[in-house]
This record gives sequence, structure tokens and C-alpha cells, in this order.
Amino acid sequence: MIHEIITYKLKMSGMTQANLARLIETSPTQLGNYLKGQGSLTEKSLNKCFDILEINIERYKSIYQVAQNTSEILKKRGIGFDQVMRMTKIEIIRITEIEQIKQFIDVNSEEEYEDIIKYNIIDYQSTFPYFKSMVVYLMNAGEKVTTKSNTTTWTLLFGALALSSVVAGPIGLLASGIRAGISAAIGAVGGVALSNILKEDRPLESFKELSKKIIKNFKY
Repeated sequence: MIHEIITYKLKMSGMTQANLARLIETSPTQLGNYLKGQGSLTEKSLNKCFDILEINIERYKSIYQVAQNTSEILKKRGIGFDQVMRMTKIEIIRITEIEQIKQFIDVNSEEEYEDIIKYNIIDYQSTFPYFKSMVVYLMNAGEKVTTKSNTTTWTLLFGALALSSVVAGPIGLLASGIRAGISAAIGAVGGVALSNILKEDRPLESFKELSKKIIKNFKY
């Protein structure tokens, strides 16, 4: 998760990877590998990254932990991820009793969400749709995420939204057996190709796109 945050903040800063590598005293190759999730950086270099890009890493860790705790409670209650996609903030708080969820920012339309991303005044990772995309991902990805399980999870989630756009009412994906047909429905997800969303150089794109689809498909 940390390398994804650095990738996003680096992009928003307009700084090149080469310049950042020089400032944190590492090689461009080492930094590039780290940002792809394929290498490591020293603690000193990481701390310099956080300072230069103004990243409050404890804040992001807290967001992830709240999403993890929420996903575990919802799974234990036997609530399907397709139900969670439709839930309001109040409903999730009532079920989980996790008060920190109140702090996530509500977004009422795709246009509002796009403006939050575009102007970068409010961090879109602090919005409720983004938080909910993390929750449903964690509900399905399993404890150890691999390249295969990651792709399978996103196929399932985007396929669920594709189906929900043509099937009225709750569809109970896991219980009804529709899951087998999800891959074929991917083409209906707003024209966004899953292969493009999952590119290594766009690590946060999956959560961002899923957030948009949740906003579009489910009106609160």
C-alpha cells in the first residue's frame, strides 16, 4: 500500500522518478522497482519520501486498518460484498459499530468525485466511496494477495457492477450462481478495460475506478 501512495503523490507533485531518487539518495532503478511493488527502500529513503511528498503515512495506515476491520466484521456477519456496495455510511456504521467510518467524506455524484481527484484539495482516498471500494476488495482478496488473486478479485468486483447495471434489485451474486457469468459482463463496465486498470504503473487506478462505478450504480 505504501508504494501505491508514493506513486500517487509523486504523480500529483509533477516531480520525476529520477529527481525523487536523487533527493532520497537511491538509484532510479531501485525506486522504480519499489514503486512497482518489486523491491525495497531503506528506512532513511522512505522517510525522506514521506517528507518530500508531504505524506502522513500514519493516516494512510489508519485508513487501511479501518477498512480491514470493517471487512472482517461484515464477512463474519455473512453479508455479501454485493450488499456492501449498496450500503450507506450509516448502515455500515450500525452493523460494524466502527465510529471512525463517520470521518470519511460523502460524495454524491461521479462529477463531484472527478473534481475531488482533479483539484487535489481533498484527498480522494478520504472519501466514503473509496473506503468502501477498499472494504469490498479486502472482503474478496484473501489474507495473502497474489497477482492472480488480485486480478480475480477485480474481475469479480467490476463484473458485479456490470451485472448490477442490467439486473434490477439485489442480485445476491454469490448465492445465486451468477458468479460464473461475471467475466463475460466486464465489457459493460463503462468501457473501462480491466487490463488497463490493472497496469503496474497505475496501482491506485483499480480502487479509483471501482469507487466511480459504485457512485454511478448506487444512489444513496
